[in-house]
Amino acid sequence: MHITASPETCAARYAERQARQEFVEAASYAEVRDNATERDIDDLAPLADIALNTDRDSAEDVLVRVAARLGLLDRENAASVDVIVGGQYGSEGKGNIAYHLAPEYDLLVRVGGPNAAHKVPLASGEYTHFMLPSGTLAGTAQLLIGAGAVIYLPELFARSPTLTSTTSGCRSTRRS
Repeated sequence: MHITASPETCAARYAERQARQEFVEAASYAEVRDNATERDIDDLAPLADIALNTDRDSAEDVLVRVAARLGLLDRENAASVDVIVGGQYGSEGKGNIAYHLAPEYDLLVRVGGPNAAHKVPLASGEYTHFMLPSGTLAGTAQLLIGAGAVIYLPELFARSPTLTSTTSGCRSTRRS
């Protein structure tokens, strides 16, 4: 897991931490970044299972995100529903968030209008979602298109064979 933040946020956190410590470290975050090991730390991000940019996260937020990723949260006894809602008209990354979180869920639901061409990374290249939830190819969850969702059936049915052959995770495609 690679946890990072902007240089400004890291410098502010370093200064706060230094004020609380009883031992001496580098005088500033800039001095820390001058160290060869620390300077190259961002090169490790592509090797991590997950990279978290924590600019807006509290320490508690990071703890929960890391615990969830490591499977340390007891989801079996805590029935819940997670909803991703955007405050803009798109291009906020909702589709990528859904794709990233999808392997942790048993059911993916899409409501409302069609997806805005959410591209997700696959080993074979990018895949663009239009009708189905953006996490469709990321796990083994069942898919549900909610009542009242706007769909274009020819497009949906045309993509069903592609999805089934693209992923081993898609359990089945039921049409009713």
